[in-house]
Amino acid sequence: MADVAGRSRPGATAFWSRDFSDEEQTVVYVPEISTEGNVRSRRKLMSPKADVKLKTSRATDASISMESLKGAGDSVDEQNSCRGEIKSASLNNLYLENKRCIANLIKELARVNKEKEVTEERLKVEQESFEIGRLEEQNELTSKEREADAGEFASLQEAEAVVS
Repeated sequence: MADVAGRSRPGATAFWSRDFSDEEQTVVYVPEISTEGNVRSRRKLMSPKADVKLKTSRATDASISMESLKGAGDSVDEQNSCRGEIKSASLNNLYLENKRCIANLIKELARVNKEKEVTEERLKVEQESFEIGRLEEQNELTSKEREADAGEFASLQEAEAVVS
């Protein structure tokens, strides 16, 4: 069940073996490297990016399985424990480039949120100044009407005094 890949040094061989728990995926063993964190699946080495499809529904986005998000550095035990189970997505399971992309998106979101707050504050100040200007205009019109009414009242009183 093992294929010898070749010898770079005497006694050093790399080989693939099939795990009976998963017939689709072979595991690569490389001697002189700790098998604890360096056992990688063959399929993951060929395509390091996770399969991500564009979706329009948020409900379907939440249902991404851990299989598509597992990193290439997962040990065999971790991979087998995740097989058949659907767990919630975690940043620990993503590739470094995806983590950087998410970090950049979070920074961009924070920047846009800050710009939004600044714009909302400016809009609030502009609305207040516009409202103040409108109220001052209305106050000026009211005072002119009051002066006109007072002048008309005075002329009516004079006319009444002349008539009496």
